[in-house]
Amino acid sequence: MPRPFNPLEFFLVIGIAFGQFAVRSVQTLLAAAAGGPAADAIFDQTHLLHVMGYELTVLPLLLALLWRGGWGLQHFGGRPQWRDIGRAAVLFVASYVVFYLSGLAAALVSAATAEPPTPPSLALVSAVSLVNGTFEELFVCGYVISSLLGRFGPIAAMNVSSAIRVSYHVYQGPFAFVWVAMTGLLFGYCYLRWRRIWPLACAHVLLDFVAFGARA
Repeated sequence: MPRPFNPLEFFLVIGIAFGQFAVRSVQTLLAAAAGGPAADAIFDQTHLLHVMGYELTVLPLLLALLWRGGWGLQHFGGRPQWRDIGRAAVLFVASYVVFYLSGLAAALVSAATAEPPTPPSLALVSAVSLVNGTFEELFVCGYVISSLLGRFGPIAAMNVSSAIRVSYHVYQGPFAFVWVAMTGLLFGYCYLRWRRIWPLACAHVLLDFVAFGARA
């Protein structure tokens, strides 16, 4: 459901939600280019704990900002429904195919990355996947698209959402501009079509669990 665009609210919410991750993503990319640790090396237990801790810390603040701005659950599709599970499964399969094919392409042009020094536990992987998948889709897709839709239209809203998603994944190099950008557009299209955030969140949780679980 479109909402009147509030520039101050928009940049404040997105800055708090993803600003530090975008900055650290660029720093990691530059460090790797200068001979530092490969991108995969940041996905250790300490990094995942930081991601989950930060998102859980700022989530109440962001929800308070949305509530003050007149946002409610109805603007993101309402309460979860059983049909969201089927949609989430379809979206997960489609996005995983993109992920797999993009990974194959990246492997052809990139050197092998280092193994993480401290592999995360399966319990941590599960917790981070649940928190991060829900957090990201609520703000980078649901909030961004709903904020921009009425003012700038669906194409612009979808592309801005995808661009923000890429901004905090640039540490992955060219892989980010293939896998993350395409996934962002896919998720944005599905949100515009379904107007429900829950299938996206569930699919993202599954994707995170598969990706992080491979390192556990």
